[in-house]
Amino acid sequence: MTFQGIGTHWWIKIFDNFDEDYFQQLKLQVNFCIKDFENLYSRFISTSFISRLNINKYLVNPSEELISLLELGISTNKVTKGHFNLTVGKILENMGYDSEYSFQSKEEIYVEDYIKIDKNNVVIGPNTKIDLGGIGKGFLINKLKLFLEKAGVRYYFINGGGDIYATSNKGKPIEFVLENPFNLSEIIGKINIKNQSIASSSSSRRKWIDLKNGVTRNHLVNMITKQNITDVVAVYVQGNNSISADISSTAIFVSPKSLYLEISNFFHIEYLVVLNDKTYLKSKNYTGELFI
Repeated sequence: MTFQGIGTHWWIKIFDNFDEDYFQQLKLQVNFCIKDFENLYSRFISTSFISRLNINKYLVNPSEELISLLELGISTNKVTKGHFNLTVGKILENMGYDSEYSFQSKEEIYVEDYIKIDKNNVVIGPNTKIDLGGIGKGFLINKLKLFLEKAGVRYYFINGGGDIYATSNKGKPIEFVLENPFNLSEIIGKINIKNQSIASSSSSRRKWIDLKNGVTRNHLVNMITKQNITDVVAVYVQGNNSISADISSTAIFVSPKSLYLEISNFFHIEYLVVLNDKTYLKSKNYTGELFI
């Protein structure tokens, strides 16, 4: 199965033996799930929860799912000492990564770090805009995992733009390659996983030239400095669930090295960080193989 959704390409491979009619039913339902999630949470869709919150600065009767997403972002903000923040939405707009994809920076304004949540309301500051880019893929992969398993699928993998959950190929671990951030046509390593998640964050994929000043920008921002990261080019994470793997890969990318261990312990993940000088840092139990 292949799909487009939430700004990336999706591959889902099922190793179970199902008849064609049932397989096509699964494909339709998976596609609906991806589109539904995008319609609810993308800041690029004007009717989504996130767009309505960003425009109106409040949302009445938020869903439990949205509250979970926001609370996870707030917890990650705390463990990263503020370097990761869901309020990155306004910074990305200022950098030109807006709903029109203008790729032209705007006059910088003060961005508030203000989110207040209760069961009846979500309120954000007047200069706050939320972006769920560091959480969304992992959260959606977990939803698809639960759906497939409820539908009787045992052996499969879900790949959402490089963020992956895999059970096995009928009991055998599945090998995935790690993209080389210095040359996207090459690989930099590989990893075998079974009933695990892997995720990656890279400045090489989602980047643009600022049409105002010619500066190369990307979607990964240190929210203390309000600037792109320059010393890290890629982070690869291995963990037991897709939500933790996805958000921790972003959290590590935008945080200083002194916080890597604390982040990995908080999310129970292992990591590989590739630096711009082609050296790397790796946690003790990361099982991937590196070719550099």
